Amino acid sequence: MAEIIAATRSTTATGRLFDVWIESPFPDQAEPGKRLRFITDLGDYDAGHAANLLLKATLWPVDTAFNQIRRRLSLCERPVTSRRRANRLWHIYAPYEPSMLIKALTVFRVWHNYIWIGEKTNTTAAEKIKLAQGQIRIQDILSFSKTV
Repeated sequence: MAEIIAATRSTTATGRLFDVWIESPFPDQAEPGKRLRFITDLGDYDAGHAANLLLKATLWPVDTAFNQIRRRLSLCERPVTSRRRANRLWHIYAPYEPSMLIKALTVFRVWHNYIWIGEKTNTTAAEKIKLAQGQIRIQDILSFSKTV
């Protein structure tokens, strides 16, 4: 990967990798056509360090978040096929009013960030980034009132 980066940098006018897509030399089953790109290449990393950074790039956390939403919110569940209706897709749990999905996702986001405790870290997401000093109770969120 470092050799690919060095060769690619030599072909650009500035020596930076802003608009250059690099094909991953190690695709896997989860990301078969993986292509990588630097968004903020200042040119201060050597090819080895840049290669290490690019090899860590993955969509795995995004896929995990989407999967958690699909599994924990029935409104976001994937459609079901029906044998009686010529294998047509049936969105059995889909809301009739799309704005309800936005509301459900907002509630899920608050629950996930402030109430749900991670198994590995034993903290909430808000605690990890220092937005909260501890787990927040559901009662505190529901009874919150903004005073002016």
